[in-house]
Amino acid sequence: MSDKTSTRMTKQRKAILKILENTDIHPTADWIYEQVKKEIPNISLGTVYRNLNVLSEMGKIMTLDYGSSYSRFDGNPRNHYHFKCEKCEKVFDVEIGSKNTAKVIVPEDQLSLAIGKDGRNVRLAVNLTGWKIDVKAQKAPGAEEEEEEEKEEEKETKNDSKKTKKSKNNK
Repeated sequence: MSDKTSTRMTKQRKAILKILENTDIHPTADWIYEQVKKEIPNISLGTVYRNLNVLSEMGKIMTLDYGSSYSRFDGNPRNHYHFKCEKCEKVFDVEIGSKNTAKVIVPEDQLSLAIGKDGRNVRLAVNLTGWKIDVKAQKAPGAEEEEEEEKEEEKETKNDSKKTKKSKNNK
């Protein structure tokens, strides 16, 4: 197989890449296979594995090996850090900020697990790294829009009360 053939963006590669770019769960090849089958029903698991390897070699995705019997894949190929929960084995992105700070965003149902009993996990990580580590719950889809709407309503309410006070003072 020539280099040109092996790096061509095939229908299968495009489908796999699209799935990885639209999830942040760092899935396994089996999960990706189940998703791709919805779009390309006759695809095989072997084809998914081969294309994941090619996409990784092309620098389009990251392959995450954490010593388990299976790899996970990340649709974000930029160099960044990950946090792996040893209890549930899920992998999360870690945002590194300036001045030795890090932020980990986990699903809301995993927040207490990530922080640990009485904050032990975060304290241990802080003691080991010397960094300020902030663990936050992932907002549900649409939650940001609701927050913005609530803020707008608060502003309108404050503006209305200011107008009412002004009109009373002018009388």
